[in-house]
This record gives sequence, C-alpha cells and structure tokens, in this order.
Amino acid sequence: LLSDSGIGAITPKSATYDIKPEEWGDFARTAAIKDTDIKPYVLVYSFSPQDTGSRTNDIATAVRSELKSATYQELRILFRNIVDLSDQNLSPALFLILDEQSVRERQVLIVEWETEWVNEVDGTRIECDPRSIGEENADQYTQKVIWRRWRVPFEKAEPYWLPLSRQGPYNLEGEGGDEYFQEYLQDVEIGPIEDKPRPPEKVA
Repeated sequence: LLSDSGIGAITPKSATYDIKPEEWGDFARTAAIKDTDIKPYVLVYSFSPQDTGSRTNDIATAVRSELKSATYQELRILFRNIVDLSDQNLSPALFLILDEQSVRERQVLIVEWETEWVNEVDGTRIECDPRSIGEENADQYTQKVIWRRWRVPFEKAEPYWLPLSRQGPYNLEGEGGDEYFQEYLQDVEIGPIEDKPRPPEKVA
C-alpha cells in the first residue's frame, strides 16, 4: 500500500492476501484523511504494478494478490523500486501492508525507513553525518538503514503515517521516545545500506 506524502501525495499499500471490495472499502474509508473523503492510498498487489499514480478509492471485484509469498525484504525492495521509478508524489519513506491479520483485527502495518549513522562501538545513533557536526570519534560511525514496523488500528493509520512522513520518526522508539508512537511499535531493524535489486519474478 502506498500513501501520500501529504494530502496531495500518495502512499503505497501492499496486499499480501486476496482482498475483497468490502475489505478494501473498510480500510480506505476508516483511514481517510480526517474530516475529508480523501483516501490517499494506492493498492499494490503485484511485483510489476501498472499504475501507482492514482489513488485506489475502491475496487469493483476481489483482487488476487501476487505478493502472498513475498518476504518482508522483498516488499521493502518493491516499495523502494516503485518510489525510485515513479514520477508521482509518493511518500518516499513509508508504506503500508494489509495482511490476513488486518482483516481479522482491522489493523494495518506501517513500515518506515530512514538512514542514520550508528556508532559501531557503543551503538549511539545520530541523524546526520557525524563529520558534518564535528562529532568526536566520527570514524567509529557507519551509515545504516533503520526499518521500523507499527501495527495500528485502521482508525489510527492516518494519524500515524502522516506525522511520520512529515516529521520523520527519529527518537520515536526506545527510552525517551514518543509514547503515542511506541504503543504500536513492533520492531526496529538496523542493517547496512541496501542494494536495491528487483525482487525475483514470480511464476504463476
């Protein structure tokens, strides 16, 4: 699932199960921009989506997802490829996932990424290149990618992803973070700057 970077932009949303019109309608209506009927999401259900520039307000028939067996890493690569190749105003730092748990519990996964510099000795993390701010022991820092996942109720999806896309998530997890965002935080993964090869082609 892709989302807007603001009211004028769009957020990718990936479906990892076959989604029915009423299920999509439930999410899209509930997670619309507050006090509007704007549903700033693009439903992605294929490794080769044809249209990521138009919001998916509704679907007429059930959509068969090609992403059922996709791994978390494959979904991340797919999202970054879509954003990199698109000339649309897509949210560049986060996407959403609808899975079978979403139907049962009316909750959606929000996945967000950013780069940080991590001290390999003590684990200290900072948002910018340590050399640019005269950080002591700057040579101990390595640029990393931080991936975070939240699972939030449909009605809280928009209040979560909109601030994240506008303000960034730095310091939202862990001690001293924003309790509102910590409540639904599932995991934080720190890894190397990833190459972005395309996911393998899926054979029908």
